[in-house]
Amino acid sequence: MTGSLQNPAEGPPPLALPESVDSSAQPRLWGFWMTLLLSLAIMGVYVVLQLVVGIVLFVFRFAVDSTIDPMAYAQQLEDDGLYLALATLLAAPAGLAFIALFTGPARGIPCGDYIRLTRPSARALLSWTALAVAFMVSSDALRLALGMPLVPDEVVAWYQSAVSPPLLWFALVIAAPAFEESFFRGFMLRGFAASSIGPWGAVVLTALFWALLHIQYDLFGVATIFVFGLMLGAAQLRTGSLYVPLAMHALNNAVSTFETAWVASHSP
Repeated sequence: MTGSLQNPAEGPPPLALPESVDSSAQPRLWGFWMTLLLSLAIMGVYVVLQLVVGIVLFVFRFAVDSTIDPMAYAQQLEDDGLYLALATLLAAPAGLAFIALFTGPARGIPCGDYIRLTRPSARALLSWTALAVAFMVSSDALRLALGMPLVPDEVVAWYQSAVSPPLLWFALVIAAPAFEESFFRGFMLRGFAASSIGPWGAVVLTALFWALLHIQYDLFGVATIFVFGLMLGAAQLRTGSLYVPLAMHALNNAVSTFETAWVASHSP
């Protein structure tokens, strides 16, 4: 094989066809506007399925207690840990299925190649994971220094109303990172990076969208998620592997859920 060696930090080369295949027939990544349109469709499915879970839960609970006020129930859903777990476990696989549909059959590129499910080096994985740990420690320290609770009250309420803590753990540590990273740092980032805003513009934009998805948190929490999103996007670009931000995200959620469980166990 001839040619220069690739710097591992630059990630894998762009998708390419064998030399014997006409390059004009090579499948391309979605551009900015199609990526945005398809992303809105995926999020629409995600939201609709979450609403379905909320309605089903209401029907079951209304069958037990017919005095439940539908409006009050809807307002309390955001603090309902059981709803959060079930909605995530239903909507996340559906979102992943649509990502696979919009990359494989619709674009002719295997989903794993499109979103960069490539194995990173152990050194890259450890380095970025250590950086994520340092970020988590720093953000927690800053939160406490500002006189804010380590875990927001609404997050504690999720855990206390989860009914099945293991189910909530699985939803937050496995299902949510799997979908969100495949969607934001996989599907969206690849498409936006192929547009005129470039890779680093795509990192900023996907981090912003990801932060807006968590608008239910306090301002500090949303800002923290935005900065962490920048870090996750940079990890994907520098390593060329979605597994790195996925590991960072899962670790962050595991630590956050552990902190929530600890606070909930010491709360009335």
